[in-house]
Amino acid sequence: TMYLSLLGMLAALWYGYTSWQKYGIDPIGPEVRPRFSAPEQVSPAAANYLLTGFPSSQQLTASLTDLAIKGYLRIEEEERDGFLGLGSKEIFVLSPTDKTVIQAVLPGEQYVLLKRLQGLGPTIELDGEYNSDLNKVTEAHNKTLKGEHARFLKDGENNAKVWPLIGICV
Repeated sequence: TMYLSLLGMLAALWYGYTSWQKYGIDPIGPEVRPRFSAPEQVSPAAANYLLTGFPSSQQLTASLTDLAIKGYLRIEEEERDGFLGLGSKEIFVLSPTDKTVIQAVLPGEQYVLLKRLQGLGPTIELDGEYNSDLNKVTEAHNKTLKGEHARFLKDGENNAKVWPLIGICV
């Protein structure tokens, strides 16, 4: 059994080395230069999703901000009096504009987000309290973002190449 164990270890080392030679050595590529803006077809939310690999509130904020920059949405900060006039509370009010929405112009997640926000009414108040309608909008945004870019994240994985090595070791 000792010889069999030694043979298995040698086989695992041989497989690991040949796999590394085939898949692990990166070819010499062009010089990498820093980019200060995302590529044209990548929205700010998509860039963050591709960086982190999962949906987050930062991506929703990036989409809302980008929609405001493009003129599809107005974001206003208001200060409201607290209970019985004591204290104050800052809220954000989102107002979709009358700008015509063309699906081909906006990234998928922004189009879904804007259409869902328009369905909630002329103004949407973000006051820090849970809102089930806004939660559905957020889920639709995240689902669209994941649907458009998850395949790209999976393409670079090498998990399947590790299973034979684990099988040899076990």
